[in-house]
Amino acid sequence: MGKLTLSVKDETIKAAKEWAEAHGLSVSHVVSTFFILLTKSKQLPNKMPPVLKKLAGILEKEGALIHDYHSHIKNKYL
Repeated sequence: MGKLTLSVKDETIKAAKEWAEAHGLSVSHVVSTFFILLTKSKQLPNKMPPVLKKLAGILEKEGALIHDYHSHIKNKYL
């Protein structure tokens, strides 16, 4: 497994850790899932599936993620 270093604002890191913990996930898992969905999408970015659109910029604003993504992850990995 490789390692990826990202430059992210401190407040974004804090929000990501809090969100992931609240949902029983690691930040690494959330980011990995995002990239998997992004790279598997054969559509152009403006034609992305709704779940992927909801992930894009998830920490830009509060409440960017909704129940659908959480359900998707549960169904996929549980």
